[in-house]
Amino acid sequence: MSATPNPALASLKDIHLPTAIGHWPLPIGYWVVIVISLIIVFALSALIFKHYKYTAAKREALRHLALLQADDEYYAIQVNSILKRAAMSYVPRQQIASLEGKAWYNWLASQENIPQLNQLLDSRYQQTPLNITELETLKVLAKQWIRNGLPIKLSPAPKETAHSTSKEPIC
Repeated sequence: MSATPNPALASLKDIHLPTAIGHWPLPIGYWVVIVISLIIVFALSALIFKHYKYTAAKREALRHLALLQADDEYYAIQVNSILKRAAMSYVPRQQIASLEGKAWYNWLASQENIPQLNQLLDSRYQQTPLNITELETLKVLAKQWIRNGLPIKLSPAPKETAHSTSKEPIC
């Protein structure tokens, strides 16, 4: 049998594929994701920059401490000065600048309790200077105080309890 062509098939035209869908314009969902991502990136960048600026005094104090030479006769005085300048970078000057002696040591201990640091700083005006081992210990302890005590951790205000010093009578 011979196949006779169907006249209806002869009049059909070839199938044309639609044009390919392009990447632009992006759907609205992609724009939302892009905008949110940019906001997150800028917010994180701002927080990191703010933290970097906030800890600049800490980094500067550590740098000054590293530059000190142990053979300097004013080594312990300079360490104390570095600690005080670093603290004044985070706390109002009026609170720190006037502190000296026990008040200064108590304030240092309230931020980071390192008793031996207070003892070594206390001996800075003694007639016999600190020996090399004590100077190196002072440097290590000062570095530890700067790393752990800065930036200053402000303690929250104490909460009043029912038995506190309020003027109201308790019924």
